[in-house]
Amino acid sequence: MSAPQPPPLPESVVLPDLPVIRRRAYLAVCAQVPGLFSERWHVWHASGAYVGFCTAPELIDLTIAQHDR
Repeated sequence: MSAPQPPPLPESVVLPDLPVIRRRAYLAVCAQVPGLFSERWHVWHASGAYVGFCTAPELIDLTIAQHDR
């Protein structure tokens, strides 16, 4: 089963000065879209597969666990 691929980020997306978070073989990067009140943490596997996104850094592990199932 192939992971869903994210749409390309629009030019209006802002990458805030937040750290990149690494969990085992996963990497999470924060992006903020104008008009949305929250940031989105996009998660990728080391293989390059897009895992998904979450709305808080506390949810990164849950996003990874969902992918590992």
